[in-house]
Amino acid sequence: MELEETSTKSGNQDAYRQTGSSLTDEDVRLANAKKDRQKMEQAAQILENRVLYLEKINEKMNKKIEGVKNRATEIMKLKKQAKEDEEARRNHQDQQEASRREKQQQIHEMRSDREDRLNSSKMNSISQSVLLAKNTKESLAVG
Repeated sequence: MELEETSTKSGNQDAYRQTGSSLTDEDVRLANAKKDRQKMEQAAQILENRVLYLEKINEKMNKKIEGVKNRATEIMKLKKQAKEDEEARRNHQDQQEASRREKQQQIHEMRSDREDRLNSSKMNSISQSVLLAKNTKESLAVG
């Protein structure tokens, strides 16, 4: 048994021959099975390490993706806020423009009204002057 372990560990069949024992097919088959099992265990360990490595990479990528999503959401919020601010600014400007037009219209109406009153006053004054002149002419003609 001790010889079998030594030969299996070293993988050398000559160790049996040197001790005078002969290898049976069963011993060779067991030695090959042990080597195959060790290779499989080593491959399984390599695969397990690879899976762990890929999971770590996946976690990093998910964190990056989450970060990009958060930044994209923040950018969208900022764009929306900027659009709302621009719209509010335009509305304010439109209100100011409407107010300015309304004031100009009021000023125009007041000027027109004042001109109408001035013209009316002039016409009254002229009419009174003409009437006074007629009355004066008539009173001079009578007397």
